[in-house]
Amino acid sequence: MSPFVGDGVTCVEDSDEDGYPNSILSSCNNQTLNESYCMEDNCPAIFNTPQSMNPCAPSIAGLGLGKSSLYIMYVANMVASNKATLGF
Repeated sequence: MSPFVGDGVTCVEDSDEDGYPNSILSSCNNQTLNESYCMEDNCPAIFNTPQSMNPCAPSIAGLGLGKSSLYIMYVANMVASNKATLGF
């Protein structure tokens, strides 16, 4: 990805390269408000997509979680689940 996001005409910085800008583009309007480039990043210093998860919240911030660590919370361990179900 690029450290910038935009609408093809205007672009702004995206420090964590998650597709959400550090600040909203000046070209955003009622038709584009649902586009990711028109939604301000809720935590510009840490990669977090979807934006519903906020790694800057006090409960997560300061734990030293990097980009790859944030995804661990979303990955299901299907092997362990299958072994438990099958009695291995």
